[in-house]
Amino acid sequence: MWKPKVAKRRLTGLLFLVLLLSLLSLAPHGVAWAGEEVKPGVLIVVHGTNDPTWTTPVWEAAYELRDNFPYPVALGFLEEVEPGIPAAVEQLNAAGVNKIVAVPLFIASYSNHIEEIKYILGLREDLPGGEHGEPLERARPQGEVVLTPAVDDHPLLAEVLAEQIGLLVEDAGSEIGVLAAHGSDSAEGQAGWVDNLRSLGSQIQERLGSNRLKDIKYGFLFEGLTPSLREAVYEAVYTDGATALVVPVMVSEGHFTGRTIPGILKEFPNDAYRYPENGRRALITFQKSSANRIVEWRAAAELWPRPEVSRDGVTTELTLDGCQEIARAAGKGYPCSVLAFRLAGVALPALWPDRPAAAEDDLLVFSLLPPEAGSKPVFDYLAGPADVKYLGNWRKITPVSPTFIFANKATGEMVWVHVKPDTFGGEDFFDLRNRVVNGRASEEEQAALKARLDLLLKNLLTRPAEALFTWKKVSPLSISGPDGAPLKFSYADLAVEPDTLCLCGSFAFRALSEAFATLYGERAPRRGEFTVVTGWVTKCTSEALELVAGEGNYILQGSEPPKAGDFYYAVTDKDTSRTLVIKGKSQIFPEDFFALRDKVKNGTATPEEKARLKELKEQVTWSLLFKPTDEIFSVRTYTKGDSGNGDGGGGDGGGGGGAPAPSAERVEKPVQAGATTEAEVPGKVKVEVPAGAVSGANAVIKAAVVGSEKAAGAGMPLLGRVVDVTLKDGTLTGKITITLSFDKSKIAGDQEPAAFSCDEKDGRWVRREGTVDLEKGTVTVTVDHLTLFAVFAVPKEAPKPESVTFKDMAGHWAEETVGRLAGMGVISGYADGTFRPDNEISRVEVTTILVRALKLPAGTAPDPKFKDNASIPDWARGAVAAAAKEGLVRGCPQPDGTVTFEADRPVSRVEMAALGARILEKKIGTVTPAELGFTDTGNIPDWARASVGAAVARGIVAGYPDGTFRAKTPMTRAEAAAMILRLLDAVRNR
Repeated sequence: MWKPKVAKRRLTGLLFLVLLLSLLSLAPHGVAWAGEEVKPGVLIVVHGTNDPTWTTPVWEAAYELRDNFPYPVALGFLEEVEPGIPAAVEQLNAAGVNKIVAVPLFIASYSNHIEEIKYILGLREDLPGGEHGEPLERARPQGEVVLTPAVDDHPLLAEVLAEQIGLLVEDAGSEIGVLAAHGSDSAEGQAGWVDNLRSLGSQIQERLGSNRLKDIKYGFLFEGLTPSLREAVYEAVYTDGATALVVPVMVSEGHFTGRTIPGILKEFPNDAYRYPENGRRALITFQKSSANRIVEWRAAAELWPRPEVSRDGVTTELTLDGCQEIARAAGKGYPCSVLAFRLAGVALPALWPDRPAAAEDDLLVFSLLPPEAGSKPVFDYLAGPADVKYLGNWRKITPVSPTFIFANKATGEMVWVHVKPDTFGGEDFFDLRNRVVNGRASEEEQAALKARLDLLLKNLLTRPAEALFTWKKVSPLSISGPDGAPLKFSYADLAVEPDTLCLCGSFAFRALSEAFATLYGERAPRRGEFTVVTGWVTKCTSEALELVAGEGNYILQGSEPPKAGDFYYAVTDKDTSRTLVIKGKSQIFPEDFFALRDKVKNGTATPEEKARLKELKEQVTWSLLFKPTDEIFSVRTYTKGDSGNGDGGGGDGGGGGGAPAPSAERVEKPVQAGATTEAEVPGKVKVEVPAGAVSGANAVIKAAVVGSEKAAGAGMPLLGRVVDVTLKDGTLTGKITITLSFDKSKIAGDQEPAAFSCDEKDGRWVRREGTVDLEKGTVTVTVDHLTLFAVFAVPKEAPKPESVTFKDMAGHWAEETVGRLAGMGVISGYADGTFRPDNEISRVEVTTILVRALKLPAGTAPDPKFKDNASIPDWARGAVAAAAKEGLVRGCPQPDGTVTFEADRPVSRVEMAALGARILEKKIGTVTPAELGFTDTGNIPDWARASVGAAVARGIVAGYPDGTFRAKTPMTRAEAAAMILRLLDAVRNR
């Protein structure tokens, strides 16, 4: 029966008028303007109740989801609790969202509650059931709204239920699981509930394995539904003679789990049933992470690309749920099914940009993962099992193993995709996984792997593709035959063997691609127009060159077995006598590569050594697939009869070795004892080494111009060339001077040049203080370590304010820090001219300082989620509103389901670190947490450890001299100032 909710959903006459006018406006309600950039957001919709036991866990889950998604997230309650759904939609509107993915955190999609949600969101025009009371307040989204299914029979819910039941099992063969569910108020809805519960029962039995129960039944709690919970338990106990293991199928705990179900069970003998303890009776309270993953799953199905696939002339979308069904039918599942979905979303649109992927006809898939990988069933479905090759070893996978190659057979184009180690939480995942698979892991390590797999699933569901994968689209080698007919050779033609990716073929493909692009540009050379000489003498090399260059157009002249110096190609254009020499740099070969290869060739290698060589080959092959040219090759060009000068990228020679060729792109000078040594690449870089700055009798200073792609991740306009300054056979013991040239014409009016060095440990560019000569177009810096250097355009800085002095800061350790922040207008003192550095700092003070420091526009209205808004001082309300809008402050959940700001409460060190980490992630992206070595690390709450690790990694926060962190100690005003200044520096020098 329809039960309208009116207590908190009444529209005033004004709101009704506004709604009416909106229906008459030019832009249709819920539709974004054509051509507008899509800015998605996630709306979590829950039922709501005035019972804080039910509501508090929901808020806690929502807070974590806000951290996980890269898009704005809002929580809206259908009834009883604020914010309601319209208010939550307004939060997303304020964040600029124009596409809302609404995820109902309801157990089933089959109830009038779902229809109410559709009505509120504008997805249906009227409410079901005929006559109703006063209308529900409708939301006003400023764009498209997509409502996803509810939890339903999601496999993650089945996993949670299986774990709940597993804790109750004592003698599985004589026990029956009973799923206690609400049910629906309509016949159609009840049929959906029954289908869901039957599916869940089947999935639970699969997961219980050897603990498979005698049966799984279900019973409903709503009056008049059959079977009722009472009937289901009665049948299990008295008809089947079993013990009933009763588990609620509910979102959170409250009246039903704490009173209704126990009240029914009291009608039966105590030994006739078992029921979970408090905290284990619902999805969120038993396993919040799984609840969050379900919400993330539903949102991901709408947020991420769903490529179109053509099968048997029918075009369909490849969906996330479809991938899970395919994987499950083959005995596999998440997270691999999700990985397959995300990979397909990258590769298929790149290979078929204008039409659906021609599944089973044109697609090839290769991977360095083993055939048992859970992603394989999805690609078997897409390409057909014959065209899917998984080449790895189940017993051991490495960080290069999650590498996928997708090929369009018709065009020869390929997409190479590598799953970044950070997607798995770091490279240590692979060793942990291998230990578990091989039965060598402790219980703690097994639990750690389970947690890492959950992290992997979260990342796959919530991160954009750029954060998950490295990928590149690769064209085939194109030439023309003697008759002018076009010929194309893909990477698969040269390098894919039945059980591996061929190292020799990989090198041939990459080297020839580089050579053709340099010698011929976009033109395809004619077979016979070029010749190839290589020192890499193998059967695979011969076959590759026979295929591409043709008989009589190549020479193999290296040693057998090959050495590092033989790893080169020399391609000559016959018409111009121009030769390009590409030589593999020695550093791409692991130290024991050639020794192991010789042992394998000689038949003296052990099985372990053979496996090790295969692993090393994969590492080198991966480098050939993904690393930029200047990291793996030295390249030079010359013309027959010249002196060897070239226009290539410099390096250590070609054709098997030799001294470096002179180049306009590189220089090296022996360091002179007792005098200044100068090494210069004119117009690019000059290095000055003072006497005594370098130790080593044979030291050589080098400077080489490298590819601009090295600066691709800096996020700033590059004004000159990237220069790699290195030292050979010596140690830098003092400081040297580097002068970098830049192009003045590239500087905009609001920009200025600045020198940066690359922190190669974490790949970020760090600004260096230096002297700018705009007339000459140079920046000069003094450095005490060598790395990559470049000049970028940065926004002009306002004149640095003078440091402000407080009368109680003289001699204090934070005197300079506080003075700088005060001069910047970020922090202020008291009316008596003091700063009071050792006083504790409150939440409202920290919030105000950070809003000033980050230059956030003040909010115009207090955040409605804070119950104690009235306690926020007038002078701080705009700052608190701005910080809440940015997601920097969240408030403190209370037992009654409300959230408080607690303006006057002192900020603890752990809260300050978490706040700093949140700002870092918003400003510079994900930060890999440092390992925490404090003597009191165990006192840092679990929820904050990753944040503290991130803050430590960026130097935002540190411990005390005694090795402690003191997580719960309140921050002083001086400590907060120091941390905020370090935070600003980290953001500026990202």
